[in-house]
Amino acid sequence: MCAIVVNIPATIPIISICLIILLLYNKMNNKVKRQLQTQERALIYIRDALSFYLTDVRVKNNLYNIIIIVVSMSTAFFETLKTEFEWETASKSWLQSFATILPIGMSTFIAFISSMMKFERLSDKMEDTTKSIEKCHYAINKQREIRDCINSDETAITEANLCFREAIMNAEMLWLSRM
Repeated sequence: MCAIVVNIPATIPIISICLIILLLYNKMNNKVKRQLQTQERALIYIRDALSFYLTDVRVKNNLYNIIIIVVSMSTAFFETLKTEFEWETASKSWLQSFATILPIGMSTFIAFISSMMKFERLSDKMEDTTKSIEKCHYAINKQREIRDCINSDETAITEANLCFREAIMNAEMLWLSRM
């Protein structure tokens, strides 16, 4: 009986040390999980902002393309009318001038719109934004994987932090390039 009494107090410090270690580990684990959740929320906000920006760029690109299509079709329609009704040989000089100048003006307008699209680099912006959104998706997924893991090691957490930083850096470069 005495041996049992002596062994019980000897194990109490070991149990308390194990409990303290477990509490510290859980506290650190909770801190890491909170950090990962915060990073995940930040990435979701950034991804959503990038999605809104991408939508704006796509709308602008589509508008330019629709204008080019409509003006091109109008030019073709006008050229067909000009040929069918022989406006080039019309007796009225204003009709001859109009039939000659209008297609030139429409073609110039199409060239102007195409130049504006090239100048604004809309296709490059859409591609860069899509890449940045993909990096955000990857980083969000990495944050969730590690957060849901019970025993995530330090390298996995470091990898998640690197993914977070890379996604943030890519988004910042994209936003700074807009200025």
